[in-house]
Amino acid sequence: MHRTKLAKIARLGHRAVSDIVAPYRFGFNVESVGAARTPQWLYSLNYTRHGMEQHYGMKRDAKGIVMMSHYVDHDEAGHYYSPVKIAHYALGAWNDHIRGDAGARADFMAARDWLMQNREPVAGAFVWRTPTTNRRYDLPANYTSAIVQGLILSVLARSLVWDDDPEVRAVIEGAAAFFHCRVADGGILADSPYGTFYEEYPCAPPSHVVNGFMFSLNGLWDAAQMGSATALERYTAAVPTLYKLLPAWITQHWSYYDLRYGYDPAKANLATRHYQYLHVDQLKFFAAVDCSDQLALAVTRLEKQMRNPIYWFSAYLNKCRGLIGKSI
Repeated sequence: MHRTKLAKIARLGHRAVSDIVAPYRFGFNVESVGAARTPQWLYSLNYTRHGMEQHYGMKRDAKGIVMMSHYVDHDEAGHYYSPVKIAHYALGAWNDHIRGDAGARADFMAARDWLMQNREPVAGAFVWRTPTTNRRYDLPANYTSAIVQGLILSVLARSLVWDDDPEVRAVIEGAAAFFHCRVADGGILADSPYGTFYEEYPCAPPSHVVNGFMFSLNGLWDAAQMGSATALERYTAAVPTLYKLLPAWITQHWSYYDLRYGYDPAKANLATRHYQYLHVDQLKFFAAVDCSDQLALAVTRLEKQMRNPIYWFSAYLNKCRGLIGKSI
């Protein structure tokens, strides 16, 4: 057990150094906003298959479906089928196809088909469960997640450009309907001081992970572009929350990964450099969609913070303390 803990700490240290020296950044695709509902509809983050494989230690099964390597804070080991990363990979394949990669369409459709086949019906909705534990948020295996629902909506919406399948449209409506299901009932909808919030990690007290919330909004927006009334209603209900949480989320020096510190200061959880960049790129999308000066100013603030190395190290020390203390 002691050896296992040391190995996890060493792995965590390696990730920390890598993130500080050369954080992985997806980047924002400006074309994703203006080109919606056309064959050139890029995903808002500049995923590529190669980037996903390298950063997340993925491998493929015999059918070409990617499998994710377990994180350092998981109880499990090895690789597993992660709905969120299969959806991520599909969006990378979509971007690759749009840019001329001949093999990318097959990879996208294989991932889309896996997602269609592995949905679970729940009270008039559809859900995909994450088959791992999560100690940091005290979640057992097979929990539901807003980020999963959102990314899968982004995949299914794009697949309609090539194949306007009524079954896919029905699954989109069911996936969007799950955003009505409250955390207390096994869902992802939480009450928050900021308004309607969709939880990446639906725990109690609530975690309010901001990047997962934005991924869910992104998916709802994508599905709304393809005609989903349910997705449009759920998107419209939650977008004001993004504005209201800005003062709690972005401090003078850095951004938080989640907002648990609001009820327990000991749970203050700053973003790593990778996630700070992700926050920047996600906000660029919403600033463009909403034509929002307020969100554009938040982007500028985050980018300015990234230029101060002292802030980098402070953020990662905070992150490592939390992981070692809670998850290893």
